[in-house]
Amino acid sequence: MFSASVDNLTDRFRGNLIIDRAVELTEREWHRIIIGKHEFKVDGPCQRCHMICIDQQTGEKTAEPLRTISEQFAGKMRFGIYLSYVGPVNGMKDKALKVKSIVKPMINEDDISR
Repeated sequence: MFSASVDNLTDRFRGNLIIDRAVELTEREWHRIIIGKHEFKVDGPCQRCHMICIDQQTGEKTAEPLRTISEQFAGKMRFGIYLSYVGPVNGMKDKALKVKSIVKPMINEDDISR
């Protein structure tokens, strides 16, 4: 299995938001998510391309981590999710996401409390 530092993988995947969860890959079950005072809709899984195989510091191209993702997910190159901004929760005026904000995933429509 592929092994790299968290910083190296973060650079390779180029995620706009990195959310640390106790259980891996739970984002596949999310329908919506509240981050701090902002709600987002999950638009679907992120299709991964060969760019994640390029070390952003050295420019070196390898087969990993795409090979491992493919093996782990039965050939499907999907890892991560796309989000669309819905709006502030309960009419809040705060316009910024903040580091270490509380993250509340919503699995189904019944979880939405807007």
